[in-house]
Amino acid sequence: MKKFLKVMLLILVVTGITSVVGANAYTGHVGFAGVAIPNFQGLYYGPTAYKETNSKQYGYKLHAYDNLSHDERAIDAQVCLGSSCTAWLRLPAGSKKTWGNTMTMANVDYSIRLRNGTSLMTGSSFYGTWYLDN
Repeated sequence: MKKFLKVMLLILVVTGITSVVGANAYTGHVGFAGVAIPNFQGLYYGPTAYKETNSKQYGYKLHAYDNLSHDERAIDAQVCLGSSCTAWLRLPAGSKKTWGNTMTMANVDYSIRLRNGTSLMTGSSFYGTWYLDN
């Protein structure tokens, strides 16, 4: 029994260290898988991410599904630097869209916000990627 507990503790420690190291390994893009976006155009406040290059940022929507009917949902995204944010950008399924020449400054942390494109009673699940550096 003691050996089992030691092995389980070791696995827990190794997993914890690996997850922390893995979380910091990626700059340049952030992936979203099944992110819950609230109903009635409520906002999902995404993570902050470090931008390394002076380049445009892109949003990519693989899919977004209504949580009740599983129909495809329109998703809007907005990138922020502190309290300064871009205009909302509609992300069409299967294509990359850019915020243009705004928010291109390097060596700073940006954040992203997501919302449903229409105000409905049900939330949605979002799958996509935010590209900071290209």
